[in-house]
Order: sequence, then C-alpha cells, then structure tokens
Amino acid sequence: MTELACSVDPRLYTELCELSLPAPSYSVKTFQALRALYPQTALLFLMGEDSFYHLTSWYKWQMLTDYCHIVVMRRKGCKPPLPVEQKKWLQNSYSEVECGKFESISGNVYLVDTPYFTVSSTLIRQELANYFHAGPVAAKEIEHKIIKWLPPQVFDYIKANRLYDAVIT
Repeated sequence: MTELACSVDPRLYTELCELSLPAPSYSVKTFQALRALYPQTALLFLMGEDSFYHLTSWYKWQMLTDYCHIVVMRRKGCKPPLPVEQKKWLQNSYSEVECGKFESISGNVYLVDTPYFTVSSTLIRQELANYFHAGPVAAKEIEHKIIKWLPPQVFDYIKANRLYDAVIT
C-alpha cells in the first residue's frame, strides 16, 4: 500500500531499510539506519500533532533530532500541555525557519499548518470496516469520505483484498 500511495508523486518512494533492522522497531533506530544510508541528506520525520504530544512515551525520543528534522503537522482541537521534559527539549530544537529551507541535515522541529482533516488512522480503519458492512447507499456515502483520505489506488487495493473488514474498535 505504501508503494501505491507513493506512486501518486514521482518524488516519493518506499525505503525498506526498517525491514532489515532487529526487532522491536523504533523510530529512532530507523532514522539512525537512514542516516547511515543517506549521510548528507536532510531527513524529515512527518508526524501529526497528536503523535507529537505523546512523543515522551517513545523509545529514546530525545535522540530523534540527532538523525532527522521533525515536521509536526498541526491539527484542530484541544491541545494538551506538553510534558515539562519535552518543553525543555523543544527549546533547543524548535525552528522558525520555513520548512523546506534547511540549513542542516537534522536537528530541528518544525510546526507547520496543514489543511486540517479531522481524521486519524483509527477512524479510517473504522470507516473501512463500516464500508464493507454497509448497504449500497451507505457504502457510497462512506466511500466519498474515504477517497478524500486515501489515494484511489490504495482504496482499490483495500477493497480488492477486504483489508480492515473486521476492525477492533
């Protein structure tokens, strides 16, 4: 599905280095491996704002900016306060520099405003499960929502393979 999603833009591709890393999979280990593969390239870790607010629960989260820039895509809604430890860390990493004009290959956190979609991966999976169990009229309405969130190729693949047919809520 990642390959299908990347096919919509020639600048995107799948990088499979994480598959060769020992378990468990941690973002910091993945970016460490990517840095070894691409030592002079600016690496970007894109994440939703909700994930950013839970960063302190991640394995060695403080080291992420040693290997990449973090681009936080803001979302609407109530924002919980950042943990004190994360606030201190952010003071050294936050950058007002326009995202895309990097002076270094890693080390910064960028907060960017993006088109707001009040959707999460959990909601998408649930809507896909609803799609498979809905009648024709309801399925068409759900499909209109899903195609706003997923490239058509990915949605077609999910339908053909009945992925997320039975989602645990």
